[in-house]
Amino acid sequence: MTSSARSADLAGVRPEALGAAIRGLRGERGVRLVDLAEQTALSVSFLSQLERGLTNPSLPSLVRISAALGTSAHALLASLGPPAEMPTDPLPPLYQGGEGGAFIDNGVGYARSLVQGRRAIQPMEVVGAPTVMRNWAVHDTDEFMYVCDGEAEVELEGRGLFRMTRGATVYCDARVRHRWRQVGAETVRMLLVLASPQQPGMSSVRLGQGRAVETGVEAQ
Repeated sequence: MTSSARSADLAGVRPEALGAAIRGLRGERGVRLVDLAEQTALSVSFLSQLERGLTNPSLPSLVRISAALGTSAHALLASLGPPAEMPTDPLPPLYQGGEGGAFIDNGVGYARSLVQGRRAIQPMEVVGAPTVMRNWAVHDTDEFMYVCDGEAEVELEGRGLFRMTRGATVYCDARVRHRWRQVGAETVRMLLVLASPQQPGMSSVRLGQGRAVETGVEAQ
């Protein structure tokens, strides 16, 4: 894949910041570069260039790297850079809108961060998604999903498959393996929020007009 294609996939992502994040996470996980190369089907030389900030990966490559390191592409991108300093003047709001910040083109839509820097709460707008289930995601956060338009299907491993229509929400411990896909012809638009976990092991699903199904805990 050409460098221009990679930049289109990850517009606004600084290679040196992404490389440092991948190198740091690999060190934390105790994964050797050669092992990461084997797990992702990427060359050691490419991964070395990536960690040194000389290039950005394509989105599919970033998804494979993230999965091999026990996280997701969204969570990895949300962790980039030092925490942004809160301004003394409350204006303007810390809204990123995809300009100069993390923006992912997934081939059928995009995801963009809605705040600057690394925050305890990382909201992202996701528009469009594959219509088939792909790789499982796992990361050390709680995750909240809200469907603004369209329909989606979310699978929590061992806990169920949930159909989400407009207005439905899912809140889960994202250390449980999970994945999701778009359902139907209408493009799905979703608010996805990653946050530091508060209650490990708790996953709740809210569907439609107030119907709630608890997963990950015994029904009381």
